[in-house]
Amino acid sequence: MIIIEPDIKNLRVLLENLGNFSNLRISEELEIQRIEIKDNEIVLLANGETNNIEPIVKWLSKYFGINVKLLNHSENGEKPIFSESPALEAVNSWKKICREINGSIPYFNGSFEPKIKDENTIVLEVPNEFLRDRFEMKKNVFLEKIERLISKKINLIFEIAKSSSDDQKEIENHSYKFEKSVPNSKVENKDSPLESEVESGSLSKHPYIPNELTSGKLLEIYGEIFKIEKFRDTYYVSVTDFKNSITCTVREKIFEDLGVDIGSGIKANGTVFYDSYRKEHLLKVSKISKVSLKKRIDSSTEKRVELHLHTKMSTMDAVVDIDELIRTLKSWGHDAVAVTDHGVAQAFPELYDKAKLNGIKPIFGMEGYMIDDISPIINNLHKDADLDEVDYVVFDLETTGLDPHVNEIIEIGAVKISSGKKIEEFHSLVKPEHGVSKESSEITGITMEMLKDKPSLGEVLPKFLEFIDDSVLVAHNANFDYRFIRYWIKKLTGKNWECCYIDTLALSKTLLNMKSYSLDKIVEELGLGDFKHHRALDDAKMTSKIFLEFVKKLKTRGIERLSQIDNMRRKMGVRKSSRYHVTILVKNKCGLKNLYELVSKSHLDYFYSVPRIPKSLLSNKKEGLLLGTACISGELAHHYLEGASVKELEDIITLYDFIEIMPLDVVEENDRVDRERLKQMYIDFYKFAKRLNIPVIMTGDVHFLNPEDAKIREILMIAQGRKNYQQPALYLRTTEEMMQAAMEIFEDEKIAREVVIENPRKLVKQIENIELLEKKLHPPVIEGADEIVKEKALNKAKKLYGDPLPEIVSKRLNKELDEIIGNGYAVLYLIAQK
Repeated sequence: MIIIEPDIKNLRVLLENLGNFSNLRISEELEIQRIEIKDNEIVLLANGETNNIEPIVKWLSKYFGINVKLLNHSENGEKPIFSESPALEAVNSWKKICREINGSIPYFNGSFEPKIKDENTIVLEVPNEFLRDRFEMKKNVFLEKIERLISKKINLIFEIAKSSSDDQKEIENHSYKFEKSVPNSKVENKDSPLESEVESGSLSKHPYIPNELTSGKLLEIYGEIFKIEKFRDTYYVSVTDFKNSITCTVREKIFEDLGVDIGSGIKANGTVFYDSYRKEHLLKVSKISKVSLKKRIDSSTEKRVELHLHTKMSTMDAVVDIDELIRTLKSWGHDAVAVTDHGVAQAFPELYDKAKLNGIKPIFGMEGYMIDDISPIINNLHKDADLDEVDYVVFDLETTGLDPHVNEIIEIGAVKISSGKKIEEFHSLVKPEHGVSKESSEITGITMEMLKDKPSLGEVLPKFLEFIDDSVLVAHNANFDYRFIRYWIKKLTGKNWECCYIDTLALSKTLLNMKSYSLDKIVEELGLGDFKHHRALDDAKMTSKIFLEFVKKLKTRGIERLSQIDNMRRKMGVRKSSRYHVTILVKNKCGLKNLYELVSKSHLDYFYSVPRIPKSLLSNKKEGLLLGTACISGELAHHYLEGASVKELEDIITLYDFIEIMPLDVVEENDRVDRERLKQMYIDFYKFAKRLNIPVIMTGDVHFLNPEDAKIREILMIAQGRKNYQQPALYLRTTEEMMQAAMEIFEDEKIAREVVIENPRKLVKQIENIELLEKKLHPPVIEGADEIVKEKALNKAKKLYGDPLPEIVSKRLNKELDEIIGNGYAVLYLIAQK
């Protein structure tokens, strides 16, 4: 038996959707509470007066072709369910719960209907043990959604159970019978989008969800065709409005006369039925027509070129289909595009074929994972000395955030070491100008209450600089602390301060073999005891102990002087080096070969979770390639946000051929970077580029084709267990859309046009038309193969026919050799002979 709780409970309204009932008298108060579908009858359980209903029952029986009963709820002997019961409240809210969950629980699609076990218990039946186990782990999520929707805590027990196979067969059997009983009825012509139902002569209050459809519903839909299948004389046409989708069945002749294809818009009227073979509700079309759909167009006279785009070949990250991409670009009038998948070149053949076929220039590229195997362990070394002859200041900062440009120092702790011993300490809390966030307090243990009577940074910094004197600084992840100090010295005093410093994080990666190099893990590895983490002086004291242990280890490896420390850099493994994104575009045939080598080496020699490319290798294989700074995960953006100096940033830029900037909404705002900070970063990048004569190019970091496709990528993120799966605007933009994004940053139309249109097109002109695979033989090369084959053939012929060869033999032999050698087959014959 199937039990259905109808969306429309009022019987009068329900019948209005089924057909002409004007001769039937129906009570306004009569409401259907539930429908029971049995083998030989349909039972409607109603609340209200059920006298004088014989004409209604007869009409319904005739309509469905099966016996129909209309009973008062109490006549069925049902135990009443109290309106305030938690179970009933949950069941009544179920459709809202499905919409609320909306993909946040993997494999849950809303097609599972809960059953009431008792007043406090509902049971969700699923078809297999896999789903039962998955949902069992997410029971608390279901309960949270239910309580949030009904705005109160309820004492609800939520059970997950595996349904029996008999129940499943019964459902399919009933669905089939019910489909046969529904006639092809007409539906009123209402203008409604795909997500709405035509119901009661007006649109439904809520969007329809395909898994909520029941057989017999009459729909009118508008949408775009995204898939076409044919079985015998029927076309299965999948249609979407990019919010919901449904598959329509259309007769062969009707569909072929329509003249539509994938991407076309249609309007269709029909009846919903359940297809037991496909296990889904379909729309049996009674009327269909071709319509024009509103689509994004690029109406700019001069088009931009997208130079940073990911396809489905970027594993579990992007969803762009190349065929759809090329169709879109052609309709927009674009003449070139670059594909830059993560770490691979698998999309190249399809890109080449589809782009060439449609008159679009394919640009081959890749977004690589570059590891920095070049950066030194000791920085700003101007005067060499023995390790034991130098004074060191080991220091640590506590700050209100990660960016020195927008965050402040709230604590400084330091230890001075001389001749291998601690000789002095420095410690001070600092009162910030803008307060301390709750998150910062939780991390550091420092509250604004503790800082309100403390000195300002302007008072503390001079004392700290005096404490440093001419010592070498030491810190764990030293770039962060050093750049914070340097930035605030510059801001408060106007002085360009520099000092020699050593990074114990980089040093630990050369001396220790560990999975994690956090301070507490290193302390544990070296057996240095317990310490209170995330207070500056405590961290500085412990880092000083670590550094002294490292000095001992350096000496055992023959490192006696400061200048020798960087010799340890080569000991740092692939997985231990900092990783950045880099955009790589192929400029010519030589570049294509070098890119292939980078792909091979990154997978075979440097793979760790992702294919990594050492910066030194990239520098050596740069010929024929154009390198871009990539996204916010690129080297340039990373160091900028960490407070690198202008000189440090300009040194970084020397590796690259172009600087990338992106629309502000491509990067999701977070604690590290907000929109204003991002805007300032891109403005500064433009200034650096002008000074260094490097083009700035605006790219989209495209991961999906249209804004509505974000939903598909969200599913990929959820499947990987990402907590934050909401998508930034990583869609392919028209020229106008990108111009608007550039204007938001620069507020200057000339600069916007330069970075969106002019510079990308100049770069494209530098890129040759590359034939990915020439249509000719590509045999291996063996030096002198032609001569060897000719000599062997001639010697064999002389052995058989004598010397000199008869003229007829000589002519035939030369003819054969000319064909073999002239067409490049000599090396193949030589390999076969050997």
